Amino acid sequence: MRIVWKYIVVCILSVNSGNIHAQLIEDLNAYVQKVRIALVDEFFARFNGTEMHPDLPLEKEGSRNKNLMILFNLSQFSSKQDPKFKEAEIMMQEVIRDSIHIHYSDSTWYAIAHCKGVLDGKSVNFDIYLNVQHRSANMYKWVINKVKGKIFDISPKKSNENIMLYPDDHETNFLSLRRMTSEQPSNIELFMSRDFNYDSTSAFCHLIFNKRLKIEYVDDLEFVFTQIPGYIFHVKYFERENSNAGWLISDFYKNDEKKQETDENKNLKQPDYSIQQMKAVYERRLKEKISQLGDYLSFIQKEDTLRVKSVYIPKLKSLFYDNAKVVIKDKDDYSNRSTTIEDFCNSLCNKLIKVNNVDSVMVPVWEEQLIDLKPTINRIMLPACKIACIASDNANSNIKINKSLLLPIYREDTEDGVEWLPLFGDIVVSAM
Repeated sequence: MRIVWKYIVVCILSVNSGNIHAQLIEDLNAYVQKVRIALVDEFFARFNGTEMHPDLPLEKEGSRNKNLMILFNLSQFSSKQDPKFKEAEIMMQEVIRDSIHIHYSDSTWYAIAHCKGVLDGKSVNFDIYLNVQHRSANMYKWVINKVKGKIFDISPKKSNENIMLYPDDHETNFLSLRRMTSEQPSNIELFMSRDFNYDSTSAFCHLIFNKRLKIEYVDDLEFVFTQIPGYIFHVKYFERENSNAGWLISDFYKNDEKKQETDENKNLKQPDYSIQQMKAVYERRLKEKISQLGDYLSFIQKEDTLRVKSVYIPKLKSLFYDNAKVVIKDKDDYSNRSTTIEDFCNSLCNKLIKVNNVDSVMVPVWEEQLIDLKPTINRIMLPACKIACIASDNANSNIKINKSLLLPIYREDTEDGVEWLPLFGDIVVSAM
């Protein structure tokens, strides 16, 4: 009888094991998504103690310290006895003792974007350092501080005192200047004054301005924080299916180890522009948003991570007016269908459609009346025009103005002056 009962239990477990296993996997995935730090803002909240790890009650003794230690990429430690782990505990104890907090507006943190690009047709790697800069009131923006990379290195290939402009070159109308550019371009630094200080960031600006250097994408991103006295720590994103994932502390060290690099990272003053340039600024912002539209669509379709749903889908939606529609042109049967931005984003998330091309988008038309509006007016509706995104390098490529269709444009008061920013209306995409 006992054997028969065991057999019945085994049969019941066999029947339900598939469902139980699926349920366990589903519960595990939900837990992983809940505890991972999906956004940089969440990292700030966990570090400052305004948000706790779901498994840690705020009032329990020791929770604050545990909450901080879980912010580390724990795979960098071999065990709790690892000297590096002990150093991490000391650093976080200092955070608690001195009530250290980090904020977006701090000047003591910066980003490093590790970029992939193309210079004169060749693939290149380089880093862009960015700081948060104050605009006005509680408004901020990211600005490029400096760049680093071998492509900006002009160290001479030869160290030779004979490579120079000769003392009597003035008698030959400095004929050697021609030979310098044709025969010795890689040794240009040897022809410069000993007081000359080369600036790779200016070289970067020159290459971008002359369209010789293009940034294809940011391959990796990290943030560097210097708010803890005596320490510097780096934060990077770790994509993996366990609870220690998302934005985590990837490295830390005593600040005298890399103090020079941190001291070099100073904010740069941005140029001012006058109110007469408002239209030009608007057109630049429009081009930027069209570029962002392409970037967001590309990333959403290329990646399949929590960041797509929590970051890039909201960013894509933020480009559009609430009532905007998406017209989807089917590549195979040449049919058109219309949907909302919300449903379109859901389809992208669930890989139900793939966008091959953005054909056109409706945008607000600039009007001179914007210059004279009172500072209290932050948003108005303007007639819309249809822009062909295929020709996105020319944001003024208006196909037709539709005065019956109105789209919002909203105001930002920045440190450089007043800026008006557009929201997109209906968009037409080719998909499969």
